[in-house]
Amino acid sequence: MSFDRIDFSTDSFPSEDRDAFLRDYYARIAMRFELAPIDGAPIAVRARSMLLPGVALTGGAVSALGAVRTRSMRSDGQSDILFTIPRDGLFVQDALRGDVAVAPGEALVSALDRPIKVIGPSQTNRMLSFQISRQALAPLVPDIDDRLTGRLALGSPGLGLLHGYALSLLGLEAMRPDVGRAAARHLVELVALAIGATGEGRERASTGGLRAARLAAAKKAILRGLGSPGLSAVSVAAQLGISPRYLHMLFEGEGYSFSEFLTEQRLVRALELLADSRRRIVDVAYEVGFGDVGTFNRAFRRRFGQSPTGMRRGWAERVEATASSDGPTRL
Repeated sequence: MSFDRIDFSTDSFPSEDRDAFLRDYYARIAMRFELAPIDGAPIAVRARSMLLPGVALTGGAVSALGAVRTRSMRSDGQSDILFTIPRDGLFVQDALRGDVAVAPGEALVSALDRPIKVIGPSQTNRMLSFQISRQALAPLVPDIDDRLTGRLALGSPGLGLLHGYALSLLGLEAMRPDVGRAAARHLVELVALAIGATGEGRERASTGGLRAARLAAAKKAILRGLGSPGLSAVSVAAQLGISPRYLHMLFEGEGYSFSEFLTEQRLVRALELLADSRRRIVDVAYEVGFGDVGTFNRAFRRRFGQSPTGMRRGWAERVEATASSDGPTRL
């Protein structure tokens, strides 16, 4: 298996069946946690899970509830590592290490074979959760059981990059098998780095997970700033806290340059905007960050084989031809 994505929402079930389904299937079989609402209201879940080799990544939100691994559940032999980054805070009751409050942006670190109860106190508890094979993580983290302390503070190495990289993966609609395997390795490396990796683990993360996460963050920064004519490798590198040279190396490792990626994204966005005939071409050019319409027209023609005006004319002619063919037949 290299990629499997599951979208789940309790909204898709009749209200009278939701709790029964969650308790009898989603919790006890799929998640292997016993769920109980805190305020007596029906449990609400909205989540997307991505199943990768050795890693189950889930992002979403749940209503106020408690999730516990019962004694019978812990007897199933599962010892995967749990790594959760909450946006709204969690409270953890750990029979071995005591109670722990996990603040927004911190991380919960535990394992399926530990007697823990996780409480999401908010009406909407948003989080990212990683269930990672112990066999995949243990070689990169020395004495891993000693590091299951319940929480990681803000500023742990790679935690922010891990969060952003995981979100970028959850946004994908498809993934090649080789990309799925690489993504799984990168997630394991980034989690290991946050928990406390060995020297080998840090080395693998620097050339694998950290590199992939920084590239994903760079692409996100570019897409966010497409409309700025001043967007450059220097400005994006400054946002990420890396050197412009290293940023160029990240893109070159993918087989294209920073400038090529930036121009491509601007042109793709321009093509979407041109579909609205009310928008002037000059306004589209400026909206996607081109400094002048001449440069925009030349880049557009190189990419799509015709000018923006010609593209619009072709669209209009096809619409007119379709309308004519659908008209009444004259005898």
